[in-house]
Amino acid sequence: MPKNSHNKKPKARNSVLLGFAALRRKDDGSIHYQFQWRRICIALSVLVIAGWLSLASAIYGYFKYVKEFEEISFWKTLVLPFRMEAHRKEMGDYQIRKSKEFIEEGDIRSAFYYLRAGIIRSPGNLEGRVLLAEFYSDILLMPEKALKTLQDGMPYAEKDNLEYIQTYIQALLDERMNKDVIELCQQGLKENPENLSMKLFLALSSATAYYYENNFEEAEALINKYELTRLLEGTILQANIEWSQKNPEAAIELLENALNRYPSNDIIYDYLAQFYQRLGKGAKARRYAILRTLENPLEADPRIDLLLIYNQLGQKKRRKARNRSHLKPIQRTAPGTASSSLICQPNSKRSSSSKNLYPSTRQWV
Repeated sequence: MPKNSHNKKPKARNSVLLGFAALRRKDDGSIHYQFQWRRICIALSVLVIAGWLSLASAIYGYFKYVKEFEEISFWKTLVLPFRMEAHRKEMGDYQIRKSKEFIEEGDIRSAFYYLRAGIIRSPGNLEGRVLLAEFYSDILLMPEKALKTLQDGMPYAEKDNLEYIQTYIQALLDERMNKDVIELCQQGLKENPENLSMKLFLALSSATAYYYENNFEEAEALINKYELTRLLEGTILQANIEWSQKNPEAAIELLENALNRYPSNDIIYDYLAQFYQRLGKGAKARRYAILRTLENPLEADPRIDLLLIYNQLGQKKRRKARNRSHLKPIQRTAPGTASSSLICQPNSKRSSSSKNLYPSTRQWV
């Protein structure tokens, strides 16, 4: 009799590989593996999520507690591989802000470390570049690195970023890299910037570089073309050019006329005191030096300059007193004789021995 189908024995089935597969025996005795793909996919998904969360936690702890990046968030670390550039910039900007805090606390070493690391991560942070350049030039006395730091930031500076361009050009002028300044400014002027302040600054810087090169003709051409004497800096530059060309009266007239537009200006007082002192007009030099001191009662430089003028005037008075003492015995023996020749001698000595207490020009841009 044929056997009923329900009397057949079920095929043997055993779970293997932690339940991700089933082992079946066929009627002929062969073994067949059947993978549980649904379970495998679910398990892999759980492992990937757990691994991702664990890795994100480790990265978060590393930046938070090892690198001391306090502004990091766990959710940002979860998507870190997809925003690496933004993360580098955020961390660099944070380190630059942190360096400012170290400066206020007086921790210069940490400030420099954070500032340099911040610029590497966020090269477009121009404020940080200026601060790092000041570190190199003023503290470490490495002006070439300061210039390199500012130069590398120029591609990130917009064409109308007057503050940064001004800092870079000033650094070039301080190092007397006049040809570089002229080339940079002339290129900027050819583009005819719409920003009037930028245009005037480029023209003024170019004229200043020509002045430092003793090319007074080109400097005056730029001053006249862009009417730079409307500015205080342009007036001072023109006065320095006149002085360098042996026209002291024209230089002084320019500065004294400028006092009508800029009354009680410290810089003009300073230059007038210099020029009059170099001309040997001590009384006028003292007057402007006193006015400068009154404008800046807490500053040391005006007081030092005033003391130097007083010292020069005192030397002149002592010379006159010595001349009179030498003249008295001669006048008693022969009044009116040989006095003129004796009076001329100390004057000639005074003119030859007078010291140049100030340079003929100053860096003012």
